[in-house]
Amino acid sequence: DVESSSLVGQVKMHNKPTGRPEIQRLFGIAAAEKKHACFFAMAFSADAKTWAEKAGVALFQFRRDGSVLALGSSALARS
Repeated sequence: DVESSSLVGQVKMHNKPTGRPEIQRLFGIAAAEKKHACFFAMAFSADAKTWAEKAGVALFQFRRDGSVLALGSSALARS
């Protein structure tokens, strides 16, 4: 969904939390392109958050009012 010279990102607006498999797919794409991974969603499963923190994937939670919350150390470093 989003790409720059150093980052690939994905944005999802599901009715359920985004799970670990979607985070892992994005991480694989980012690794193949030698870029950082960044994922935006309305909610993440606990497993997705844990895995993203270990892998260094930046997670951002957005809300319907337009506000965005950085989740985990990788997201905080990029915000």
